[in-house]
Amino acid sequence: MEVWGLSENTFCFYTRDKHQAKAAKLAGLCLMAEYTKGGRIFALQFAGPKEKVLAVVHHPVKKDQPINLPLRDQEEVAARKLFGEPEKPKPRKVCGRCKQPFEAANNRQQYCTKCRKWAKREGARERKQRQRRKAE
Repeated sequence: MEVWGLSENTFCFYTRDKHQAKAAKLAGLCLMAEYTKGGRIFALQFAGPKEKVLAVVHHPVKKDQPINLPLRDQEEVAARKLFGEPEKPKPRKVCGRCKQPFEAANNRQQYCTKCRKWAKREGARERKQRQRRKAE
């Protein structure tokens, strides 16, 4: 985990710990970057007011333990839980054709919805070529 200041009141921190990332999201910190390897997120970078960042950083990382935040922030956290803001990021993959990130419906999906039709045609073309070569 690393912490650094962007300005006097804005701090930024990088973490690989999923519990600390969850605490940062509940504290209302802004997600700045997702670090991925092989399509999976392995680290996150957050930014926000100095007080909130330091509260999350110095908070002992334990599962399901509340963070000591000012009362107004605790009300915001309760509202987020009530209205069901998603906490777990959806897995992102990179399309095999257009190289754009997309949310995969399953682990085998290789192409985004825009390129799926192209991939089916390409697969059918290659399959027919193999069949024709076999028939000769």
